[in-house]
Amino acid sequence: MPDGYSRSSRRLSILQCVLFCALTGGLAASGIVYDYSRTQELARQRLEHTTDLIAQWIIGAFHASDYLLRDLSGLVDTEILQHPHPDPQAQRRLTERLIEKKDSLPHAFLVGAFDRNCIVTHTNAIVGFDASERSYCRALRDDPSAEVFVTPAYVNNLDRINVTQARRLESEMGDFRGMVAIGVDLDFFSAWLDRIDVGRAGSVTIVDSAGLLLARKPMLPEELGQRVVEPRFLEAFASEDEFSAIAGPSPIDGVVRLFGIRQVPDLPFVVVVGEASRELFSDWFWRAVVSTGMIVLLWLLSVLFLRNHLLLVRQRSQLVRVAHFDPLTGIFNRRHFEHLADLAFKHARRAAVPLSLLLLDLDHFKPINDQHGHATGDRALLAFVEASLSVLRETDLFSRWGGDEFVILIEGDEADARILAQRLRAAWARIELRNDQGAPLSLTASIGIAGTHPAVPGELDSLEKLLAQADAALYREKQANR
Repeated sequence: MPDGYSRSSRRLSILQCVLFCALTGGLAASGIVYDYSRTQELARQRLEHTTDLIAQWIIGAFHASDYLLRDLSGLVDTEILQHPHPDPQAQRRLTERLIEKKDSLPHAFLVGAFDRNCIVTHTNAIVGFDASERSYCRALRDDPSAEVFVTPAYVNNLDRINVTQARRLESEMGDFRGMVAIGVDLDFFSAWLDRIDVGRAGSVTIVDSAGLLLARKPMLPEELGQRVVEPRFLEAFASEDEFSAIAGPSPIDGVVRLFGIRQVPDLPFVVVVGEASRELFSDWFWRAVVSTGMIVLLWLLSVLFLRNHLLLVRQRSQLVRVAHFDPLTGIFNRRHFEHLADLAFKHARRAAVPLSLLLLDLDHFKPINDQHGHATGDRALLAFVEASLSVLRETDLFSRWGGDEFVILIEGDEADARILAQRLRAAWARIELRNDQGAPLSLTASIGIAGTHPAVPGELDSLEKLLAQADAALYREKQANR
């Protein structure tokens, strides 16, 4: 019983420890994953806000430049938009006024007025240039509803990358009569980026709808005007979603970032803000390390607690064995047998069942110890107990009563006890026992039997009385044998 209990207790304790570790580990992992998702979501919200802020700056800047174009269109009489101009002095005066207005807008380096055929009539660049194939000319000339148009970046006729913003000039009937336009360089876009803080390894990028790099922080002058060829970014640029977020290495410098990508409404530009993953998840990483360390420490403490608990269980099992079992044979000792016998008598009274007791005394055991040594005597006792257990039931109580005396308490009458006695004698006859020199030794025992029916008045009603009767029967058998 103690061994079975301790094994069951050990298994239960180990299972509880495993479940505890699994539960705490699962909770910690869930917390780490949730913290990661939350960190990523907060970063996405920051990127959404930052890209929107930059987009609004760009929109505001082009609104300001459109005010300039409105001012320029007020200076231009469409009737004098001719090339060649019939009055060179008048042409020069208007051109100077256009340039003067242009200079009031930072980063505007080109200004021009165009006739109905998109031929430049007044400019600080090349007079007579045919812009009929330029996108801004086609857009304003071919679409009566278009009032203003902003181009993506392109290389102009001065071999310089710029963005052109043009405003339609029309007659009172709404016919296309020409346009005024200004060209801004890429510094126009870079001016807004110095105000944005995205960390030491973050980046802010402005590209046009074709993927040409217009501005970037940190600065990479050699990359300006180059096409961003990363397919994931081109897909985001072409998306109908105003804002999207993707993660991965930058196509420009290879740094892994979480990117927020925003289309600037009604303008051919895209704002890309990236937060470096190593900075974005730095705090999360250390929180995860601390959480993992705490869980590992908790696991180690639980294993240590389990080890100490199992040691206590083992010690308790040993104490139970010492208290209840004979240290040599492993069967019940006298004290525990008396306790179990008392319980058996109470059960017999309630259930009205008979009890019988067999008192066993090994024959000539003292000479075995004296002649062959105590080691052989111990082997003899163990062989005797093992043979006896082979015929006993699990419900039978078997105890070493003292020295070479044993006692068995069974449920059954004296007839059942006598049958058991015959089976015991047969089992003892099969014992193969030898001394240290290899000589065979035989084991026999005398048996005293006593029976009672505790529920019958006048019957023996205690272990002491049953033992006394069995002892008397044992004495009579020994006398008869002698």
